[in-house]
Amino acid sequence: MAWVFAYVVKAMRGSILSSDRHVTESAFSALISDPLQSLLWQWDVLAFIGGILLLGVTKGI
Repeated sequence: MAWVFAYVVKAMRGSILSSDRHVTESAFSALISDPLQSLLWQWDVLAFIGGILLLGVTKGI
């Protein structure tokens, strides 16, 4: 889920919008090789899901 969030942001910024394979490979390599970046994205996902749960989930989502 964290990778999805990261890629949505990268796509909105335009940093991965390329047909060049090396651009997307380098973006993915940078994401998985940086533990701090991966951890921050994971915490963002947990905060997002926590926010949904704190607002109340009744009768399912």
